[in-house]
Amino acid sequence: MSNLPIKKNLSTAKYIEQGIAQHQQFVAAFRKAKESALNAGFFFLAAQEAADHGDFESVLLKYEEQCSKTTIYRYIDFAKEVIEAVRATLSASATAEELLAAGKAMVLQSPKGYIALCRQLQLMRKFGEYDKVKYKTRKVLGDGKQIEFSFDELAAHIKVFTTDFRITLPEGKDEATALTELETELEAALTNVRQRKNTISI
Repeated sequence: MSNLPIKKNLSTAKYIEQGIAQHQQFVAAFRKAKESALNAGFFFLAAQEAADHGDFESVLLKYEEQCSKTTIYRYIDFAKEVIEAVRATLSASATAEELLAAGKAMVLQSPKGYIALCRQLQLMRKFGEYDKVKYKTRKVLGDGKQIEFSFDELAAHIKVFTTDFRITLPEGKDEATALTELETELEAALTNVRQRKNTISI
């Protein structure tokens, strides 16, 4: 028997029960969110497969205000990741409906696709928004100072990505994840350049 006062015991039990209730809500909400994301991915993947060759991206432009092209591809990547995981547990003749049902029931084998989607939806920080290199650079230069680049050197680095480049991957990171992170960084850089350009124009 505990020697704690009865009143304190009752308060403790009450808080624990409320915490457990919120825990149960979180688990249920996460499962529902995963299911909705997977459903969306399957629909977008089916749309991609149904589109005539080369027409899918032009179709996506019509829906840009509702859901960006990049976001749709994040859903597709997530669906493909789950499909790849569940195929190993089903027969080769499994239908799309069976794959989807198995994907909903299966515990995520990897969080990569789901996290990439959440970052794209700004539910999590995008990769690279904070890292040690940027922090140290700001620390050295001071918050109010800017880094200066030679235009020719900067342009030369950017042009690398218009060629058939190759990436040396760090241990434990696959190419799809690396390219996703690189894409996020390039999109953030392009947004920054456009904002700077608009400010000058104004």
